[in-house]
Amino acid sequence: MLVDTSTLLRTLQTAHPQRETARVAIKALTALGYELHIVPQNLMELWVVATRPVSQNGFGLSTVEATRVKSMFPLLPDTPAIYPVWESLVVRYQVSGNLRTMPVWSLPCKSTVSRPFSPFIALMHDYVQTYLYKSASTEDFKALSTST
Repeated sequence: MLVDTSTLLRTLQTAHPQRETARVAIKALTALGYELHIVPQNLMELWVVATRPVSQNGFGLSTVEATRVKSMFPLLPDTPAIYPVWESLVVRYQVSGNLRTMPVWSLPCKSTVSRPFSPFIALMHDYVQTYLYKSASTEDFKALSTST
């Protein structure tokens, strides 16, 4: 299971009101046997915020402090196969705007979606529901994305 960058960021903000929620969620998922991972994209997103000065809405961490995040969770490799699949989906379903703020597990099912990008959301919902409790590969994602 991938840890969202916003969850990683909350764990670094000792005064943030959602810090404890993030920490409890990580502990609970680990206790339930989930293997939590991060990917290079997490580290790149985190780096931008963590090393930006506090005066510019960042955390003001040093580069040494920011690199410690890598030790929190196992780092999965990025593969060249991910982007083309993602791009084909967002182009096919004309996804625009900021979907990053919507946790993928909370995406509505096909019958309740009514937004312009609803086929994409429905596809992501189906993918998450299908692979919620089992491993998925890039091939699984490709197969699901071509079946719609």
